[in-house]
Amino acid sequence: MSSEERAHAERRSEELLRDLIDEREYRQLMRYGYLDVPSHCYAGRLYRIPYLPGRVCILEDGRAVAELCVQPLVPLPDNDMIVLHKLMIAENERDYLARANAFPIPAPLVIPWRDLDYWSAH
Repeated sequence: MSSEERAHAERRSEELLRDLIDEREYRQLMRYGYLDVPSHCYAGRLYRIPYLPGRVCILEDGRAVAELCVQPLVPLPDNDMIVLHKLMIAENERDYLARANAFPIPAPLVIPWRDLDYWSAH
């Protein structure tokens, strides 16, 4: 693909993205670098789609619990990847979850205060 073809594909993907998300969603994406899509199947769950290539984060009640990776068979412009994730989640969330590679986020390490006192004294 030539650089001119690539630039044309990027422009078209930007137009598609703008057509499929509302102004609030677009501002969130530009300001914070992600788009939050609420779950239709699980109460308190959001899918955080990154603006740049990366994994989609599952947030449950505001806490990250897993990351998801879904890749198309052919390369797509970055904006089309956002559209892909948003539409798959909105139209068939369970199928999206079945297709995605999931990576659990381990619980944060909690160190008892007495252990902190030990290390600060030595």
